[in-house]
Amino acid sequence: MDVQETVANCGKGGGCSDPCSRLFLSLHESLLSAESLEDLFKRLGEGLKGLVDIAGIILLFRDENLPQKELHFCFSEQTPHDSACHHVSQLAARVFDTKRFIELTREDLGGMMESGIVYPLFFHSRVEAAIGFFCIYPLETLKERIKGIEEILPDIGLMVGSYRLWWEKEARRRQWETAMEALEDAVFIVDLRTNRISFSNRAARMLIGEGVTPDSPVPIKACKVPVLCKLCDSMKSSIVRSKTPKDSHFIDGEITFSLRGYPIIGEEGDIESLLFILRDITKEVRRNLNLIKSERLEAISEVLEGVSHSLNNPIAAVVGFAQFLLEREDISEDAKEMLKVIEREGKRCSEVVSRLLTFVGTREGEVGQVDVNGVVSNIALLRGQAMLEKGIELDLHLDPDLKFVWGESHAIQQALVNIVLNAEKVVPEKGGKVRISTRQMEGWIEVLIEDNGPGIPEEIREKIFSPFFTTDVTKGTGLGLSISLSAVEDHGGRIEVGDSELGGALFRVLLPLPAK
Repeated sequence: MDVQETVANCGKGGGCSDPCSRLFLSLHESLLSAESLEDLFKRLGEGLKGLVDIAGIILLFRDENLPQKELHFCFSEQTPHDSACHHVSQLAARVFDTKRFIELTREDLGGMMESGIVYPLFFHSRVEAAIGFFCIYPLETLKERIKGIEEILPDIGLMVGSYRLWWEKEARRRQWETAMEALEDAVFIVDLRTNRISFSNRAARMLIGEGVTPDSPVPIKACKVPVLCKLCDSMKSSIVRSKTPKDSHFIDGEITFSLRGYPIIGEEGDIESLLFILRDITKEVRRNLNLIKSERLEAISEVLEGVSHSLNNPIAAVVGFAQFLLEREDISEDAKEMLKVIEREGKRCSEVVSRLLTFVGTREGEVGQVDVNGVVSNIALLRGQAMLEKGIELDLHLDPDLKFVWGESHAIQQALVNIVLNAEKVVPEKGGKVRISTRQMEGWIEVLIEDNGPGIPEEIREKIFSPFFTTDVTKGTGLGLSISLSAVEDHGGRIEVGDSELGGALFRVLLPLPAK
């Protein structure tokens, strides 16, 4: 029986005398606002003092969790000394073992009072506390002054025990809710009887909606994330059937979530509710994707490095023999013109190989000064010939006064290459245009990558950086732009998407300049 039921029964005349009604009515509101167990007992003692015309009252409460096992509170016309309260509490503690009231004389009380009576207060057959009344007059006078108090002692015991349980539960509930509120993960509970969210912490309310409390639950279908509602419903039947936790993942916009559901078993062994923990794992997914991508790039880099070194020797031989033949006088002018072409193209091949070695030679994790113009030039050299063969015009506008940025050259190159490759894919052959521009701004280096392709519709601009999102279902993996964004953000920068004056998409990559 809870406290409200106790008060209601007393008010209906459930075996209580008039003092009982007065006691409960006067104390109920006061006790409800108690901030701690000690505060509750102090409020009860003050209330009893107003009902009983005696010199002093002691309330003794036993708490096995405390080193001293007991809490005692004294209420009298004059504040007694701590040692006196302790002595009286030791006498009163006997009722916990005997479960009977005791009468105390002047000798028992060490001359502090003339007489006293201590009663046990029961709660479900257990002595919950002890209450003592003391007087400067003989025992018979004390009995006369507290006449009728015995009639309400069972109700006082019930009230004290009920409030103690209520307060302890409230304290545990507050601790639990405080802990839940502090979590960054979204935590919410779905009541299976009503299919409503009965509890949600701060992080969950930001997703589900405000105003979710046990007294004001909302249907799971009212959640602001529709895919979450559907996933919870689908997981619900599986958890109820197996009575075991279940895991799932889903993507909402640019965010990747993991969802774990736990069954909450009731006293009869049935699942009453489901506890869901929702976690944003976007960064974790990006790190894993970047790790996979980095491992692949590392392997590719090693292969390309080996190929590049293998090409250097034959290219050097071709250029060297062409130069040797050009020095001979018995070579015709037509042949010399062809040899000059061989020499020129051989040197260009050598330069491409050299740039390729530069491109793949920087390993991820090596932080230093990065020449953004040099990175763009490398990309242009490596992709320029392929674009030229497709009829795509590659235009460079590089700021000659561009400063260095600080970071990982490999990561910045990969971020820009992915965007350039995307532009190369979407522009038309025989008439396509890709333009790369660099510019120094206040505190930033700006790299603009523009094309004359179809552009990016407004409705998907927020999704294009999500892992696995792609509009090229035949070849695309949906990882390129996600990796680019992650790499740029790791350097403290950002990527903006817009419309290019060329008619297609514009990617604006901003990298911060290092502080002086």
